Amino acid sequence: MEITTFNYLIEWAIGIIFFYLMYYFLLRNETFFKLNRLFLMVSLFLSAIIPVLHFQTIDIKQDVVYSIMLETVNIGGKISNLSHEPSTISVLETFFKLYISVVILLTVRFLIKLLSIYKLIVQFGIERVNGKKIAFVDSQFSGFSFFDVLFISNDIRSNKKLEEILQHETVHINQLHTLDILVIELVTIIQWFNPFVWFYRKALKQTHEYLADRGVLEQGFDSGKYQMLLLQQQIGVQPSLANNFNKSLTLKRLIMLNKKESRRFAGIKFLAMLPIVWFMLFVFSCDKAKEVTEILEVENEISSENSKIEVQPIFFVDGVEKQSIDNIEPSQIESMNVYKGEEAIKKYGEKGKNGVISIVLKKNTGIITETIKTSENGDMIFLIVDEMPQFPGGDIALSTFIAQNVKYPESAREASIFGKVYVRFVVTKLGKVEQVKIARGVHEDLDKESIRVVSMLPDWTPGKQRGKAVDVYYTVPIQFSLQ
Repeated sequence: MEITTFNYLIEWAIGIIFFYLMYYFLLRNETFFKLNRLFLMVSLFLSAIIPVLHFQTIDIKQDVVYSIMLETVNIGGKISNLSHEPSTISVLETFFKLYISVVILLTVRFLIKLLSIYKLIVQFGIERVNGKKIAFVDSQFSGFSFFDVLFISNDIRSNKKLEEILQHETVHINQLHTLDILVIELVTIIQWFNPFVWFYRKALKQTHEYLADRGVLEQGFDSGKYQMLLLQQQIGVQPSLANNFNKSLTLKRLIMLNKKESRRFAGIKFLAMLPIVWFMLFVFSCDKAKEVTEILEVENEISSENSKIEVQPIFFVDGVEKQSIDNIEPSQIESMNVYKGEEAIKKYGEKGKNGVISIVLKKNTGIITETIKTSENGDMIFLIVDEMPQFPGGDIALSTFIAQNVKYPESAREASIFGKVYVRFVVTKLGKVEQVKIARGVHEDLDKESIRVVSMLPDWTPGKQRGKAVDVYYTVPIQFSLQ
């Protein structure tokens, strides 16, 4: 099971819990039965859909960073290679196996219930009475309905109470209660591990019965005689997928039948749904505001032998070809496009075969947003210099150093977290590695480990521009992979 799927199930479960608690404490004893039903169904939908929504609450600041992109360092996370792990099966995998097993069992149970209803139709057939589809079944079954079919015991076929029962089940049919039942049954299968979904299921069925009872009385049936009929019908068998006339909630139904109508101002309780929705959106759907860095990658063409760039792209600044961009600070740049291969040749001809960097400068440098452009001592940080900084032993030694020192975080491995972390840093004119930051992260644990190791890098041979040592940007991608 992927961590995202696991997170979704948990967030959905939390939503169900919040909405059910609101129903239980604020709405359960109110007589707004139609609104209660609407609340239960809408909140069920919201609890499922909110966790998949993602948006940002504030504008994201984008820093344009120019740096040499080094070769990706691959870090493996083979669980089986770790001697301290007693088993290759993680907690998440164990839960997944248990989860799927129960889902399969509940699905089979659900299909058996559907099949049992179909068998009743086949066994007893369907008759039309006053335009209604009715299957007269054995006496062991009390009245219930499934979509537009009513199932009535043969014992009450000629009973004078038949009309009340028919009217009760007709309300279930007209208001499509079977559809609600099927939805909550499917949700229960998926959310079986959440005890509140079972409470939810019970609450929805109770609300259906309250609605049907009210519908009978609104047709002019005597309240006292109808309540007596409920007591007489207390024993009977009916498939749980059906909307049945008789349930163990008979006492609660009798209480609600005699309960005074809730006052209109009590409906304001439904507004309590708004802060719950807001809270869920904030917690589950709002991405935390992060400083997102756009990395403009320059392919690594550095020679580990002589520390010079073997091939250098041509530069165009505001459409004019330039030999270098040494005199341009990053904060002055509006946009930057990198063209490579056939695209560069097609756009700029043969001279673009080594790549083209097209830069558009900002027109009003007085109101630009500050970007990281200088080192801590105020010196300019270069992108490309005459002599690039050199790691002791070259690029291969650099990759080896990182690979040997990175330790795959155990918590990330157990949670099946992987991905590529981009670490940006500056090789100063003294050869020191400074300003180590995450340019593009994956997860807090992986990000911290990447910063820790890059911060350990030994001194480099500093880069030089026109014979003078200068600060130079670098970015190294570290790929964390689970195998």
